[in-house]
Amino acid sequence: MSNTAFTFATGRIVADPEKHGTVTIFRIALNQREKVNGEWTEVARYMRCKEFNEDRAKVLAKGQMVAVGGSLSWDQRPDDKGGGYYPPEISISKIDILQWAGDKPKTEGGGNKGKFKTKAAEEDKEDLPF
Repeated sequence: MSNTAFTFATGRIVADPEKHGTVTIFRIALNQREKVNGEWTEVARYMRCKEFNEDRAKVLAKGQMVAVGGSLSWDQRPDDKGGGYYPPEISISKIDILQWAGDKPKTEGGGNKGKFKTKAAEEDKEDLPF
């Protein structure tokens, strides 16, 4: 039995995806909070993602918020010193587009306060028996 590291990540696509044959490759930015000199700051980390789906490059674009799930892999890449390094990447088995590029969430009450308005939420209210 093999041990496979499976992970989920949510982030924004940082550049338009590249298509290499039947593989779509892109990077997402993951924000982390770290304590630097006693102060909390947000630091961006980047994760390379690949999916064996050539049509995915047609719908993904820079700026989209996505949630990806898949197995972690480490492929050796040459570095400028003649050696190699092993950056982690996610081999995607599941991807959801959470926000299209350029879309802004619509909220009630302005700003970040209130609940997000969706057509489905409004339809659900009509079905309530009370």
